[in-house]
Amino acid sequence: MRRLSAIVLTALIVLAACGDDGEGVADTTAPGLPTTMEAVPGELPPPGPEVFTGLARLVNLYVDGAGETIEVDVWAHRSFEYGPVLLAEGVGFAESSGYFATPETMSVIIVPAGAGPDAEEIGTMFSPSEGDQETSLLIWDGEGYGASVLLFQEVATDPIFDLPEIPGPGEGLIVLQANQLYAQAGDDLLRSSFYVGAPGTGECLPQILPEGLQDAILGGTQSTQHVLPAGAASFTLHSWPSAGGEGPCSSDPAYGPFEVTVPNGGAGWVFLYSTDGLATIELLEAPWAQ
Repeated sequence: MRRLSAIVLTALIVLAACGDDGEGVADTTAPGLPTTMEAVPGELPPPGPEVFTGLARLVNLYVDGAGETIEVDVWAHRSFEYGPVLLAEGVGFAESSGYFATPETMSVIIVPAGAGPDAEEIGTMFSPSEGDQETSLLIWDGEGYGASVLLFQEVATDPIFDLPEIPGPGEGLIVLQANQLYAQAGDDLLRSSFYVGAPGTGECLPQILPEGLQDAILGGTQSTQHVLPAGAASFTLHSWPSAGGEGPCSSDPAYGPFEVTVPNGGAGWVFLYSTDGLATIELLEAPWAQ
C-alpha cells in the first residue's frame, strides 16, 4: 500500500467548516498531457511531452463576499523557451478539472475563463515534481485577502506531512476538508467548527487520530480522516464546543446527514462549501487517481 501526504499552503491563518445537504463528484478524467498543444499565434512553440511532469488538478470553490463565483482556466505561462499552454479550460464553481501534467520551468496560473494567458492572475498553482500527484483548491479568503490557492498532496516523493496508508479492497479513506467556509462564516471559528458524527448512533464517525487525541475537530485548516467500508456512507456535523450530554456527537446534528461514496481500496477528498454564509452547505467529492 502507498503512503501519502498532505500540505495546505495559504496566506490566511485560520479557515473553518460547516454543513447541510448537497453533493457533487469531481471529474477524474484519465490523467495526462493537454489534449492539444498548438502554438499560440505570435508565440514561441509549446514545450514537448518530455518537459511535462507530475499530475495536478484544480478544484474551484471561489465565491466572494457578494456571493459571486467565477469560471476559470489554467495556463502554463510563457517562458524564455516556450509559448503558453492551456492546461484546463472552463473550470466552473464547485467543479474540478481532470488531472493534468505541468511543464517544468513554466509558471502555472489561474485566470478568468476565456481571458487568455496574459490576463490578470487570480492565483498560481504549485507544479508537482516527477511522480507526484496533487490537488489545488481555489477559494476566497475574505475581505483584504482575495483569492488563495491551497495545495493538497496525494502522492509525493518528498512528503511533508504523512497521511495514513490507503486501505486495501473493501475499505476506503475519505478526508473531509472545510477550508472554504471560514470566510463564509464571517470569520467566526466557533460557528464553523464541528464534530463529525455517525448518523443515528449518537457516536462520532471513526477517525484516524494522532496519538493522544480522542476526537479531531473539523474546522479551520484541520481536516478529519476516516477509513470506512467501501460504498455509500453518511455523516453529520455537530456543534463545537459540545453542549454536554453523553458525548460530543450525541446532540442533535447542526447539519446533515450528508451522503458520500467511499472509494473501494482508494482515497478521496470531500470538500465542504457554502455560497450563503453557511445557511446551507454542499459537498464536492474528489476521488484520487489510482
